[in-house]
Order: sequence, then C-alpha cells, then structure tokens
Amino acid sequence: MTVAEDRLADLNGWLRERGMGAYWMRGEGAEGPGGPPAKPRLAKKADIYPALLRSGELVPVGPQGMVEMRLVSAQLGSSTISLGHQILMPGERTRAHRNVKNEIRFVLEAPPEAVFVVEGEAFPMEPGDLIVTPTWTTHDHWNRGDRPSVWLDALDMGLTRFGVDINERYPEDDQHQVIDRPADFARRTGGLAQPTGIEHEYVLPPMRYPWSETYATLMALQASETEGDPYDGIRLMYTNPVDSGPTVRTMSCEIQLLTGRQQTKTHRHSCTTLYYAHRGAGCTVVEGERLEWAEGDLFSVPSWSWHCHENGSAEDAILYSVSDWPAMRALGFYTEEAA
Repeated sequence: MTVAEDRLADLNGWLRERGMGAYWMRGEGAEGPGGPPAKPRLAKKADIYPALLRSGELVPVGPQGMVEMRLVSAQLGSSTISLGHQILMPGERTRAHRNVKNEIRFVLEAPPEAVFVVEGEAFPMEPGDLIVTPTWTTHDHWNRGDRPSVWLDALDMGLTRFGVDINERYPEDDQHQVIDRPADFARRTGGLAQPTGIEHEYVLPPMRYPWSETYATLMALQASETEGDPYDGIRLMYTNPVDSGPTVRTMSCEIQLLTGRQQTKTHRHSCTTLYYAHRGAGCTVVEGERLEWAEGDLFSVPSWSWHCHENGSAEDAILYSVSDWPAMRALGFYTEEAA
C-alpha cells in the first residue's frame, strides 16, 4: 500500500471505531448512508469534524477524483433516509450529474464564492440556507473560495432501493454545467405561477430557502407569542413552491425553536426523524434515553419511539430536522400517538 492508502485506511478504521461511515467505504462492508439504526443515536461534532477535515485531505473528489461526493455519515439513517456531512475543499468542483434520489443541502459554513449549480443556476451557499436538489435535476458543486464549504446532505437513498438508483453523469470531455440562468430563476418560474411553453423533466423545481428569511419567520412568531406545537415548539416546514406540501415528495425538512427552559410533551409517530442542533443546547429523551446535544451535534429519533425535547438553558435552541413522514403517509403507513 502507498502512504496515501495507509492514511486513508487509518481514517476508515477511526470512523468504524466511532460507529461512523463514509460514502467511499460502501464496498468495504461499512454501512452506507441510509442504513437502519438499532437505537436512537447521538453523534458529537467533536467526532464528526476531525473526520470530515481529514477526508478533505485524503479523499479526492470530482471528475478525476476517487468519489463523486465526499460524504461522512454518522450512521443516523433509517432504511429510507440519511443525514450526513459533505465537505468541498477550495478550488474543487464535482462532476455534473443527475439521479433519481432527492438531495437536500443545509449549509453549515462556506466562503461567499461557493455555489451549488442546479439546472444551470448558481445557488449561493450561506450558513443556514436550505437548497433543494429534487429528483432528476442536474447538479454539481463548486467552491471558488479559499476555505472549505461544509453542508449537511439529506438523502432518500433508501427509498430508491425499491427500484433503481439511476445516476446519469456528464460526459468525460464536458463535465460541468454552464451557468446560464439568472439568480432566482427557479424561484420565479417554478412556483404556483409558471410560464407557459417551458417544460421541465423534473417534478419539483430546485429551490433555495435563505436562512435570513427562515430566521426572521421564527423571530416573528416568537415575538407574537405564538404558542407553537406542544410536541415541537415553534416549528416551520420548508414547503415546496408547487403545492405548499412537504419539501419533496419523500422527505420533509423542518426547523424548530425551543424557547428557554421549554419542555415539550411526549409523543411518537411512525416515521424516522434525523436532527441537527443548529443553535443552543438541550436534551431529547427517546424511549427513556437522554440524548444531550449541543450546537453542531446530530441525533436520531427512530420510528415509533416515545420522545420529547428539553431546553434546560435560558437561551433559545434551534433544531433542523429531516423526516420521512411524507413517504410513510403516501404509503398509508403513517400514524401518531400522544403519551
């Protein structure tokens, strides 16, 4: 083995010891994104970020790279969805492609020059932004800045296993999209008022939800003393622009605010929910197990598990989450129950 191969083998072993995996380990017996958790799981930022930064050094990405995406998974996924980190180093650009699965990005950090390119439109990467890459939309990522871009990838890869996960790549001699659409093109043309004469191959348009707008909505609801959901606090769903339904047909992305000292009621539902602690700290009790989370941590609530949230601090806490309830509801499998 070469020195680079030895170093990568060490990283893979380090990930396995911590119950984590990565996209490039799928052929080595590791559970790839989307594998079912045996129980609720908490993954700490202190474990995830060192592996993520190390992968940026050791795992080439892009047209001439080792993999198409440098995805590090904390093994939170169910048999349907997953939530993992991606990192794109300065100067890197991935090969353009399209696939059947939906891919939803929640930006953690990025230089101003970094963009997601979807269907010929460049979507900025600003911390807290949500960018939706729906099924069968052509996309790539481009970091034109001088520091890494990091985001969370929510994938419904498990659901594509019921059929075929088609992946159609751009040709070797022309590997990147041309950015030929103006800013906000998808937002202006893919919503409720759509132009005639333009036909799309995709069901839902790509979409960006700026954090500035999301946070302003949370603050407006808090200022109006909105009572919120008894189980989830002040909660928003990122609705799609076509019918105001869930973010995509298979997954719902949501953001919730737990005010200082808030403790929610206990309930359970027949869907898996994966969480990222965006701000603050707290605890989620799942089937009696206390998951003490802080900013930057990930955790999971498996299907049909009793759970509640606690914010023991005087400061607000904000959780971003991804759930497969739209898929479960469409299949007729969804139900919920209060304690």
